[in-house]
Amino acid sequence: MEYSAPAVATRGPFAELQSSGGIHRNRDSISGADLIFAGRGVPSRVVAQYGHVQVFNPVASGVIVLIDNIMVHNSSSNLTAFHSRGAELAVDVGVWTSRSGVGAAGLAHIRTESNVVQLGTKLTSVRLSSNIGHLFPIAYPFELEAGESLILVTGIVDIIFEAVFWGREI
Repeated sequence: MEYSAPAVATRGPFAELQSSGGIHRNRDSISGADLIFAGRGVPSRVVAQYGHVQVFNPVASGVIVLIDNIMVHNSSSNLTAFHSRGAELAVDVGVWTSRSGVGAAGLAHIRTESNVVQLGTKLTSVRLSSNIGHLFPIAYPFELEAGESLILVTGIVDIIFEAVFWGREI
């Protein structure tokens, strides 16, 4: 199948890549070798503060980040939210790593923060059970332009929380 320059359908701060014929693209071969990544963040557990884990596409990256899957684990049942934000969280865990095991690290950063408020703009939320890993395979990936991010935020304070993002850079 041949793809031409992608059209972009905007959905708030995120967009969905489309082929020139308007068909949504995912689980395809648009990513080159060593351009598929994963990253994990675990914010510090702080009394009376919400946990945040972010995948941030730096302003000067020159790439579009596509988030294909997310896994979340938390120590207490809560309403975990997906937020967008155009600024970095406080703690830089590092860049996400190549899933091939031999490729160079990606450009997107995994960042964390604990805060008394839920940072960013809420997109949606999901109710999660405690002590179970929840995998979200995303049919149409979140697209992050340079300077954009996706943040997972706990719905209650003072819990153990971690998130893993899998995605691509194109």
